[in-house]
Amino acid sequence: MTDARKDPPFRADHVGSLLRPRALREAFRAHHDGSLPESGFHAVQDEAVRGAIALQEEAGLQAITDGEFRRPSYWARFVERVEGLAVGEALFRFRDADGIETSFTAPHVVAPVRRTGSIAGDEFQFLRANTERTPKITLPPEIWSSVAAYLARSTGLWYGSTRTDVPSSTLRVVAAR
Repeated sequence: MTDARKDPPFRADHVGSLLRPRALREAFRAHHDGSLPESGFHAVQDEAVRGAIALQEEAGLQAITDGEFRRPSYWARFVERVEGLAVGEALFRFRDADGIETSFTAPHVVAPVRRTGSIAGDEFQFLRANTERTPKITLPPEIWSSVAAYLARSTGLWYGSTRTDVPSSTLRVVAAR
């Protein structure tokens, strides 16, 4: 076996999402229904992220994520922090092996896409402060913006060609500092 690399680039075998601990799942529900204040919710998230960091470090990973424990979904933070995006019902449903359909939400383009602040800087800062390894934050891929544009159907109000204009706008949002 060869020595593991200590400096980037190195192989990472997970995107970022980890299974949420029970306490975090319960905190999401309690915060959503108003029985857990913001400060208590953040404290539970901080503890869960520290646990995720320890788990990854113990496994020997060099790129460490926060497990995406601060996000309702991998794309939700992006939608919350980018002007012109919103959450709406998806235009299609999933069907399980028994034929039972499940609806879900999806990102929608509702106005010109524009970055107005940091997308994941706070997540990155917390990771960096709690690990000596390389912190890694997940951002939605460029193709995701094309899917969001398709799902919105009304994107043509702001973009002439959803095939090129929306992905270009999203790339500019991600690349901005």
